[in-house]
Amino acid sequence: MKDITVCEIDLNGLEANRITLWTQWFEDHFKVVLLPSNNVPLSGEVTTEQIDYFAANDKSCNTRDEYIQKTRNILSGRNSGVYQFSLQNAKFRWTEGMWDRGIVEVTPCNIEEFSKVLEKFLVQYRSMEESVNKLESENIHLKQMYMKLNDSLESISTRKEELERILLQKFLLLINSKKKRIRELEEAAKKRPREDNSIYDTSTDDGESSDVSENAINKNKSANNYIVDSTSTSKIRKLENLCTKTNENAKEKKSRSKEGTSVTNISNLDITEEESEEDLFT
Repeated sequence: MKDITVCEIDLNGLEANRITLWTQWFEDHFKVVLLPSNNVPLSGEVTTEQIDYFAANDKSCNTRDEYIQKTRNILSGRNSGVYQFSLQNAKFRWTEGMWDRGIVEVTPCNIEEFSKVLEKFLVQYRSMEESVNKLESENIHLKQMYMKLNDSLESISTRKEELERILLQKFLLLINSKKKRIRELEEAAKKRPREDNSIYDTSTDDGESSDVSENAINKNKSANNYIVDSTSTSKIRKLENLCTKTNENAKEKKSRSKEGTSVTNISNLDITEEESEEDLFT
C-alpha cells in the first residue's frame, strides 16, 4: 500500500447524491471504494492496462505517472468544479466536459473486504487525528507567541514615541540657546569700538617709511662690521702673546742644553678656554 485519499463527491452534480470516495493508491494501479449513505459499499480496481489506455487518449498526459498524478488530484477532490462524477450500470466514471478521463467497474463489497477497508480507514483517521492534535497545539503556541510579540511591539512603539518627543524637546532647547548666543555675540560685536591702529589702516605708499628702513639697514651693517673688527683684533693680540711665550721657552731650552742639563719634559703652554686654538683661528 502506498497511501490513501478520502473525499466527498456529488454524483451527477447533485448534493443529494453525495457519497464518500475512498481511494487506495499503488505504484501502477489504484482501488476505489464508494460509500453511499443509503446503500451498500461498492468497490473496484483500475488496472495498469486501463491506466495506459486513458493516458494515451489524454493529450495533457504523456506518461503513465502523469496520468496517475492527474487522476489522484481528481479523486482527491482538488478539481471538483472541473470534473463530473457519475455512477451508472455498475460503472463509476469521471469526465471532463464530453470526454471520459476514467472508468472503473464496481461491485458490492463483501463483509471481509469491507472490514479491511474500514480498518485502513480507521488507521488513517487515527493518524490524521494525531496530526490535527499536533497542529492544534502548535497553533495555540504560535498564537501565544503572537500575542507576546504584539504586546512587545506596542510597548516598543510607545517607548520610541516618548524618546522621540524627549529628544525633540532637547534639540529645540539647544537650537534656541545657540540662536540666543549668536544674537548676543552679534550685538557685542556691533557695540565694540573700532581700533584706530588696525593693521588694515597701515600705509603702503613709498616715502619716508622706505627711507627709515634704509637708514636702519645701514646702522645694522655698521654695527656688525664693528663687532667683526673688534673680534679680529682680540684674536690677533692673543696670537702675538702665544708666539712671544713660545720664543721665550725655546731660548730657555737652548740655554739649558748648553749647560749640559737634560730636559726631559717641556711644560705645556697653558691655554685657557678663552684662548683655545679654535678661538684663535676661527
